[in-house]
Amino acid sequence: MLLSQSVKSGEVWEINEIGSSFAVIRAQIGLYAKFYDAAGSVVMNTELNQGIKLAVNYTKIVLLSKTDMQVQVWASKYAYDFTAQPDRARTALSRIRPLTYGINKLLEYDPPRLRASIKSDIGMYIGGENMRVNDGIVENARYYPANSSIETAAYGDLMYFISNATERVLYQSASQEVKYVTQTSITRAELEQNSVDYFDIKIPPSHHNKTFTVMCSVSHDSQSHVTPETGPLNITIGPALFVTNDDIETHDAQSMTRHKFMGGGGAWSGSLKTYPVAMTLKAGTHRVFMAESALDYDAVQKLNHVNFGQSFCCFESISSTDDVFLIIGSAEIFEERA
Repeated sequence: MLLSQSVKSGEVWEINEIGSSFAVIRAQIGLYAKFYDAAGSVVMNTELNQGIKLAVNYTKIVLLSKTDMQVQVWASKYAYDFTAQPDRARTALSRIRPLTYGINKLLEYDPPRLRASIKSDIGMYIGGENMRVNDGIVENARYYPANSSIETAAYGDLMYFISNATERVLYQSASQEVKYVTQTSITRAELEQNSVDYFDIKIPPSHHNKTFTVMCSVSHDSQSHVTPETGPLNITIGPALFVTNDDIETHDAQSMTRHKFMGGGGAWSGSLKTYPVAMTLKAGTHRVFMAESALDYDAVQKLNHVNFGQSFCCFESISSTDDVFLIIGSAEIFEERA
């Protein structure tokens, strides 16, 4: 008997049919079956794929789907010869998939998929389940530059690879001293007008108002400015980040939050120190300004340092291993399905 059913995720479809032959004519991945005998015992428990044919005696079949799908099966005493469906699309689906580091799955094994079109905003390698990366060499895959139009008729697993890096460098400089910003409250416009260094970070909707951590590597050089005229310098330091509270692409985004992550004297002048900074931001693009928040008395009196002038502080790098920054691109996927 040929049976069809629209099954929802987590839904059970019970088939009370006595038979010895079973075939899956139409299904997606995530379909599971239990076959029962007349005594109510499970004689087989298995995952099902489209096209599978089983010879098993049963009096009842219970199907469970992990996703919404259309299912068509053959349950009978008589064997069924599966014939591949014609290469004609019945439905179309589109979606956007975030891309991250490592070898990851782009498309699942899915026999009803006839064709798929893929376009990514970042270059990537695409291959099958046998894709490998050994010492930086990608095997069994082809590289597609950013914005390439990729077409495939494969219905098996499709994998992608961009990079093996597990850390995202958000900012890096060659010992460029940042400017003083002594205000605890300041607008984005004031910072930009005074040419305070910045970089932008993008927070995806999935990480809206979720706390993440960046690692700030900071160096400080005040002792090289010591001269007989200045005498000893004991410079108080306080590197800080000023971050827009709103998305700069959709709002005026003038209000800022200051993150001052350390403070102290100049005893470690000439060395590099790394500090964690925790932030919680809305989804969207935020501007992050880097500054020295402490304008020391010695710096003013002996070296004529001023607010918005160059300081002794350098932000060497800012990086993160947080998931929010391991999403490095996205792929637009369009599927034609039987």
